[in-house]
Amino acid sequence: MINNVGNVLIAGSKGLIGSACLKKMQDYGYDNLFYPSKEELNYLEYEAFLNFSIKHKINTIIYAVGKVGGILDNNSNQSNYLLYNSELALNLFKVVQNSDVTESIVFGSSCMYPVNADQPYNEKSIFTGPIEKTSEGYAISKLLLARGSNLLNLSNNNKCCFKTVIPNSTYGPNDNFNIETAHVMSALIKKISDAKNQKIPKIKLLGSGLPLREFVYSDDVANAIILLLNNELNQTEQIFNIGSGEEISIKQLSKKISKIIGFEGIIEFDKSKPDGALRKYLDSSKINRIGWKPKILLNEGIKKTYEWYLKNYDH
Repeated sequence: MINNVGNVLIAGSKGLIGSACLKKMQDYGYDNLFYPSKEELNYLEYEAFLNFSIKHKINTIIYAVGKVGGILDNNSNQSNYLLYNSELALNLFKVVQNSDVTESIVFGSSCMYPVNADQPYNEKSIFTGPIEKTSEGYAISKLLLARGSNLLNLSNNNKCCFKTVIPNSTYGPNDNFNIETAHVMSALIKKISDAKNQKIPKIKLLGSGLPLREFVYSDDVANAIILLLNNELNQTEQIFNIGSGEEISIKQLSKKISKIIGFEGIIEFDKSKPDGALRKYLDSSKINRIGWKPKILLNEGIKKTYEWYLKNYDH
């Protein structure tokens, strides 16, 4: 599984996807890895980012860094998400242009897709229509990253190859379990676990519970990234969906998590809160064709995530 990718910088190595990439690459025997903490390297500081890349002769960047959050935080802080993530994108582009980086993995999001595009979403439908309003700021920053990567692939004379991956709702160890800013999976695990521990008989979840979501475990995302690093792909627009192929409603997901955790109380839904997109199902056939398939099914993934949560958060 080891390819000559040179010195690898994993940005965001303490986060959900970055930590999974780091662990997988270490397991596969990569020993030329750099994974500074955010205290050691702030990717918003261009000069520091550039100097680090030159000093350590970085050849490959896995850019799993950014501001992410749940639907309410996204909707309430649109400009923050737009500005923070756009600046990160522009800094990466400038560092690549002024260093010896030859390959970069960057991360998009399913919210980049037009709300009215046919589902499952195919990579070709990006940029073809309006996007969902509750996460517009975040989505625009990700469109900038994806489109900028494609333009640089076209114009930089093969100096660096950018590959954009779009994992659907990712979950697993090192996720964010802050109720105010978490994505749906970690927020549900936190809220349902707290209700069980505190013997709360009834909880209320945001929205109608009807939206469908596709979840993919972080280790599976890491395997996809390593596969892409080990493939010479002669494509200009290197954008790849990464999905599990399994959809579930938020209501059914809450029941599944309750069963795994052992919560027997009542779950209600606050329909006055926004649902976001009703469905965000990805067509992952493009990456399937080069050999990637998910290994962790939803039940197993939830159990693994909950076990990690109990060890690291549930004090």
